[in-house]
Amino acid sequence: MDRNGPIGPAPRRRATATAALMVALTVVVAACGGDGREAAVTGGEPLGSASADCMVFDEALLLAQELAFDGTLVAASADGDQATFEVHNWYRGGDTAEIVLAAGGLLGTDAQALIGTALEVGERYLISASDGVVWACGYSLTYDTGLAVEWAELFG
Repeated sequence: MDRNGPIGPAPRRRATATAALMVALTVVVAACGGDGREAAVTGGEPLGSASADCMVFDEALLLAQELAFDGTLVAASADGDQATFEVHNWYRGGDTAEIVLAAGGLLGTDAQALIGTALEVGERYLISASDGVVWACGYSLTYDTGLAVEWAELFG
């Protein structure tokens, strides 16, 4: 037996590298839900929830919306009036990969200070809209995996 023990330095390095690779693979699989699916996302914060102008949430009113989708905000106009969403899944009213909607008052840091949860570029949402305008006050929310399933069933 040499000073490196019963296993020489090269096999020990390979064993260490293999173990590190297995740990990394386990972390990746766990982050993907174990079977390659996306990990669950928790959110569900209503846009504009701090606004005094919010009406009481009514599921029937949500179902009456012309548009409903799961999407990521990819751009906002300089004046904060227009929001461009990449659509991941349509629940109602569309089939395009992108949509531009009026989002007056829901964009930017000023909006967040005034109304609570505001739209932010790069974030994912569950959006409902009518007449080309994003609805707030619980009718549009930050993305949540469980709520996305509920919306799919609700809008079925």
